[in-house]
Amino acid sequence: MINDQNNVILRGNVISFNSTRKFATVRLAVESEKGKTNFPLVNIYNTNLVKEVQIGKRFLIQGHTQNRPVTNAKGKKETKTIIVADNIIPAARRLYDYFNPSLIEGSEGGAPADINNIVMIGTVRSTYTPPKGKGSVCLLRIDMVNENTTRQCDISCFGIQAEYVTMLEAGQKVAVVGYVSTNKKINGKETLYFQNVICRDVSLINNN
Repeated sequence: MINDQNNVILRGNVISFNSTRKFATVRLAVESEKGKTNFPLVNIYNTNLVKEVQIGKRFLIQGHTQNRPVTNAKGKKETKTIIVADNIIPAARRLYDYFNPSLIEGSEGGAPADINNIVMIGTVRSTYTPPKGKGSVCLLRIDMVNENTTRQCDISCFGIQAEYVTMLEAGQKVAVVGYVSTNKKINGKETLYFQNVICRDVSLINNN
């Protein structure tokens, strides 16, 4: 039996940071494929994790996805996939990938490459193809169980992945690799970000 997985790994520069006694958010600038920069927002419920966080510094964030209910601008209830941090550490200099840190003088140095990866194993809960996106886009919702806690994630699938997902059935076990995508919109003096999890690859898995 293959255990469920729900792993998010992000590494980039902190561009915004807000914290209260019980809750914090961090937004990173992370370069992705084809030169696009995404700006994933990470929710932090354990504020002890943000003691070292500073705007402009590079951090590695390990976390998970989960769905939460929200009310949209039209007053309609819907679900939204968010990223939640489990661990936050300063991004180690590039030399540390190849040498024992005790051999290296100083902790500041060449910046490591950005990371924007989501790796999941879970059970198909539902699939949905928007009427205007038939054949080219499909929304996959999966359940992932960890220590008796079930978390969900909505994944946007396009092209070949969308065609594949339309053939999946509820209850089937799948593996997904994806990334956090954001679209930025300037509304007057306010910058708005719309965040989604995008599928890079998806497949049924042999769960014998």
